[in-house]
Amino acid sequence: SVREDPIGPYDDFVHHPLRHDVAYRAVDDEGDGDFTRIQDAVDNASEGDTILIYSGMYHEEVKINKTLLIIGVDRELGSGNDIGYPVIDGEKELETAIEISKKARGISIEGLKITGYTGRGIDCSADEGVFRN
Repeated sequence: SVREDPIGPYDDFVHHPLRHDVAYRAVDDEGDGDFTRIQDAVDNASEGDTILIYSGMYHEEVKINKTLLIIGVDRELGSGNDIGYPVIDGEKELETAIEISKKARGISIEGLKITGYTGRGIDCSADEGVFRN
């Protein structure tokens, strides 16, 4: 499903050149969003969409091959009790948290905490991108 601006105005977020006429997809580890896994949201997103990742723990490797705006939201969506920015945790077993291909030129990722990976947190082959904490 596609959401219309589910968290209100984006005054506190990066202004992204692909923000007009985009679909919003919500990820929540407890099931209150459109997806419980970040990779599922990426796979179902179209070029230029916005993915909102709500507070919680995500144990996965994410591969991105399209330009997206990915925003970590520091609050819970729905009925859960998570607090703080979302955490992507490799549990000292997974190698790379986020792998970005050349096709994702201009990607923007912000508001995520990455921990516990044996290799790189972000492996980016794209020519340009914005990464903020």
